[in-house]
Amino acid sequence: MTEATCAVLSAVYPLVLITVVLEQRSIHLSIRRRRWFRVLTFTIVAGALIGIALSVIGVQLHGLGPVAGAANWLVGLIAVGGLGFLLLSMLATLQAEEDAETDDEIG
Repeated sequence: MTEATCAVLSAVYPLVLITVVLEQRSIHLSIRRRRWFRVLTFTIVAGALIGIALSVIGVQLHGLGPVAGAANWLVGLIAVGGLGFLLLSMLATLQAEEDAETDDEIG
């Protein structure tokens, strides 16, 4: 993994962390209390923090070797993929709230 790739990833991981923290408030409380949601959130945050550390090390060392580079890509996939799932959960929550409001207006 090159130094430039590490630099880009070191800029992406903080955005993932900020998005997780800010968008988590939009998700309904009953979903946030579920175990799978807490595990997913912990996995995303841990992956992003490990990714930040690996990326900064890669920038300082002018690149990462194949094993560390693969590990960085793996934690990046976990963090960004988990964020996508988190955002889908948020959309599902918004749809459920809209359906409940529509049912209240009709009934």
